[in-house]
Amino acid sequence: MSQADFWVPLNAHTASRSEPLWYWLPGWSFTATIFEPLLAALPGRHLGLDYRAFYQCLTQSGQTPTFNDAVTLLRQTASADALWVGWSLGGALAHATLSHDRLSHDIQSQAAAGTTSRIQPRALCTLATGSRFLRQSDTSQQGMDEATFSAFRNGFERFPAKTLKRFLALCCQGAEQPRACIAALSSQQLTDQYAPLLATSLDWLTQYQLDDHQLNNQHADILRLAWYGQHDALHPAGLTSSAALSTIPSCGSSHALLLEQATIPLLQRALLELINASAGKQP
Repeated sequence: MSQADFWVPLNAHTASRSEPLWYWLPGWSFTATIFEPLLAALPGRHLGLDYRAFYQCLTQSGQTPTFNDAVTLLRQTASADALWVGWSLGGALAHATLSHDRLSHDIQSQAAAGTTSRIQPRALCTLATGSRFLRQSDTSQQGMDEATFSAFRNGFERFPAKTLKRFLALCCQGAEQPRACIAALSSQQLTDQYAPLLATSLDWLTQYQLDDHQLNNQHADILRLAWYGQHDALHPAGLTSSAALSTIPSCGSSHALLLEQATIPLLQRALLELINASAGKQP
């Protein structure tokens, strides 16, 4: 399967081999074009995950795909020598993909070339992604309460269009300009026309638990940024940044921090520093 099936170009620029490859993975119900304000200032080739084509590939077997099925397919089709940026669910998919052993695509390339060296992912940036989505206990401050999620899931089954609009409000709660944030998000959101895809990927949010230690075991030198909004209504937490990048602050207010006007230039600067830092780790 070719990565062109669901990794879609996000910029018209033809990058040279010396420029970085980026994978951009959006949050639940959104298209990868939501990242365009961020990547406009970043050099390289930018590919975004298209959930619509991704879902079609995953359902060819006739089975309802799980989060782990999605991770397996990403491993089979993506190059390891890239910078990964994921927002919310997209961050969970990126983290889980890199937490497994070498990407299959890379293993096949090495075998064809007669080499056995491991190519490291260049870096990982997660935005508003928690180590788990659902709150683990009544005393935890991390994640969404399970009863709240169940009500949301039931609401989506009954009134998908209305529930998608509610999700926009949740994403933008806490933003300095919530109305502008909602307008920007709504133009990038999939409609209830894709209800089966949205219902399946909504369930993925309950099916993962991320572990930074596991990621470090597979890629000891990978550089990581983990950014959170201070007033994120979904309360993600638990992932950390690399010590080498600890001077770069995590800024933003809402779950949709990637679209907040005050945060965009700060995040662009952090990603440029991530490029420069990761370049020194390439063979």
